[in-house]
Amino acid sequence: MEQDSEVFTPVLNQDERILFFAKPNRRRMVFVNLLALSIYFILFGIAFLIWGIVVSLDTPSDSSFYGLLFGIGALFILFFPLIIALNQALYRKTYYAVTTERILIRSGVVGIDYKSLDIATIGSVNVNVNFLDKCMQENTGSVTFASSSIPVTSNGVRFGFHHLDCPYDAYRAIKELIDRQKKAL
Repeated sequence: MEQDSEVFTPVLNQDERILFFAKPNRRRMVFVNLLALSIYFILFGIAFLIWGIVVSLDTPSDSSFYGLLFGIGALFILFFPLIIALNQALYRKTYYAVTTERILIRSGVVGIDYKSLDIATIGSVNVNVNFLDKCMQENTGSVTFASSSIPVTSNGVRFGFHHLDCPYDAYRAIKELIDRQKKAL
C-alpha cells in the first residue's frame, strides 16, 4: 500500500505542499455505498417482479413466476461480492488534501482519478452532517466546496470531502487554511 504522504505526488506542482490530509471513514463510506446499491437492486427487483406477475397473468404458469424470482435472487447473490470488492477498492484509493494552491481529491475503482479546485476560486466552504451520519452514531459528515466553476447544485454537491471523521474540526482547519492561503495569494 502506498504511503499516505505520497498519494498526491503525481499531481503536485514543484513548490506545492500538503497542508491538510484526510481519508474517509471506512465504515460510513462502505455503508452508504452498499445502501445506495441495495436500494437500486430492490427497485430493479420490484420492476422484474411486476414484469413477472404481468407475464404470469398472460400465460398462467407458476414455473415462469418462480423462475423469475429465483433469477432475481441469483443475480443479487452473484453481484453482491463484486459490489463489496468494488466498494473496498474505492475506499482504498480515496484520499483528500488541501495544498498551498488547491483542494485535491484522489479516488477511483479501477484506475486512479484526481480532481482539483484552485483555492483562489473557492467561494464557500460548507459542513454537512446528514441523517445517515447521525444513524451511524459516528462523528462523520462532509466538508463541501463551491466556486463559480463548481457550484453547489440543487441535487447535491459535486466537490467535497465526504464521510470525514470529526467534520466540524476538519471544516475549521480547512477554512482557516483556505483563508490564510487566499491572503497569501
